[in-house]
Amino acid sequence: ETIEQWKTLLSSIRIVDNRLDNLRKPEERAELTLSIENDLRGEASDFSDNPNLAAAMHDIQTLAEGLPGEKHDFFVRTLSMILTVTEGVKVEKDMARFTQLRRLEGQLTSKIFLPFLPDSYLKSERYAELVQFFARLGRLANSFDTMVDWCQDYDRGQTAVKPSVLNRISLAGAILVDTGKLLSQGHVSAEVIRQIVSSTRSTMRDSR
Repeated sequence: ETIEQWKTLLSSIRIVDNRLDNLRKPEERAELTLSIENDLRGEASDFSDNPNLAAAMHDIQTLAEGLPGEKHDFFVRTLSMILTVTEGVKVEKDMARFTQLRRLEGQLTSKIFLPFLPDSYLKSERYAELVQFFARLGRLANSFDTMVDWCQDYDRGQTAVKPSVLNRISLAGAILVDTGKLLSQGHVSAEVIRQIVSSTRSTMRDSR
């Protein structure tokens, strides 16, 4: 059940992200972001002009409504933070800050999956270790995704940082650091990391 919820969430947030990417004007993205945040807080927004987005928001809202109290609030609050950071990624021109924001975006994204874990996980003595693993994996996956799509994103005006050789080297350094930290956690092989990153990207590409 948890895996199916994660798959639905991955597909849905990719659709929302793609819609924001297709809006070139910051004020248009701000308007859509506000509508999304209002919808998550229970104030119905109209997405009828984009059936895919409407379906994605319905799925996200359904998932959110299935979470009790504090988990629901955490989920909505974290999604709102992701939207803010994502906008920062699009307009940031400083490479160091851009890298930090992309890693933070990945870390925050990893957190929205945690509320769907069974309570037995939350009560485990190793739950904190699992949260740390997700955060590190999220940072790594997002940086990897940036490296793969960078040229395309830059050409489409979805990022202001040029994918120059020096900038790529800088991001590659962050990827190596995050990979090392993830591997140092123990019981995680490089092959497992590769499969998780690959599966995540595949799921997101197969979105509606």
